[in-house]
Amino acid sequence: MNVDHSAKDRRNTSNLLKARTGIEGFDEITRGGLPRGRTTLIEGGPGCGKTIMSLQTLVRGAQLDNEPGIFVAFEESAERIVANAAKFGWDLPKLQKKKLFFLDAQPKPELIQSGGFDLGGMLAALEAKAREIKARRIVFDAVDVVLTLLNDPVASGGKSTGCMNGCWGRT
Repeated sequence: MNVDHSAKDRRNTSNLLKARTGIEGFDEITRGGLPRGRTTLIEGGPGCGKTIMSLQTLVRGAQLDNEPGIFVAFEESAERIVANAAKFGWDLPKLQKKKLFFLDAQPKPELIQSGGFDLGGMLAALEAKAREIKARRIVFDAVDVVLTLLNDPVASGGKSTGCMNGCWGRT
């Protein structure tokens, strides 16, 4: 099947501009990919593919659309994610030179124990890096890990469900 992915064709009937994911079949059923300029939450149980889908969206954005991206890892280390992704044939080390940045954001145990966990520093570093590489796509992987550490029951949903992961957005 031939699919034209020009910007004009990536608008759905409501004229919403889309960012293609590069995931075969997904972009077709969503009429072009994920909405640009919005946040998309990918939710599901452990092992259902949230991290892989999010990472593939970053990889394909960098490869196909020349859009740099950032992967913020709250649970696994960036090194482990890159190693796990090698089985898909993505040349992440090459992309990491200019188009893809991994930010290890696992909360340190001493901060958790002291109750001093704060997102401010990490978000400032993320903003600086996003500006530096002109990131168009950002993934927050395993955001539920962070939400449960915040002392705000509204932000964490009042409980840890362990099912939120792979929040994708655009800077």
